[in-house]
Amino acid sequence: MKKVILLLALLLFTILGLIDLSYAKKAKPPAGDKDEIKRMAERDFETIVALWKDEDYERLYEYGRLSSHTKVSKEAFSKRMKNKRWKLMCCGDGAKEIKAIYKSPASVYIKAIMGYKSVVKEMKRHDTFKLTFEDGKWKIDLSQVLMSPKGER
Repeated sequence: MKKVILLLALLLFTILGLIDLSYAKKAKPPAGDKDEIKRMAERDFETIVALWKDEDYERLYEYGRLSSHTKVSKEAFSKRMKNKRWKLMCCGDGAKEIKAIYKSPASVYIKAIMGYKSVVKEMKRHDTFKLTFEDGKWKIDLSQVLMSPKGER
């Protein structure tokens, strides 16, 4: 009887261990060299910019870091973005000269010239965004998106 209990405990431990291992595999940063990681981050940043420019804030929210989701709900994020004075410029002017700077396999900084517009004014400025690899894609801090362009209200 003790052997059966011990065997069941060992089996349970093994099963739980495999569950943890499979989760860890999903959470790993992308494999590849630094250049490949930078290309993947740039690609996801271009998706973020396209969603932002198209005012598709519900889908943009999905590119927000988990820590951002704890600070603002999807509904609140969408509402705040719709009410912002500054929007991204259309066409190719939303983000130009996008350059990724490798920090680690799960952290990349993106530098770009961002084009913003309000009802009466347009501006272009150099901005830097930190992207973090989470849940299989590169994600951004939504509070930075909400505050962009920094210093302008």
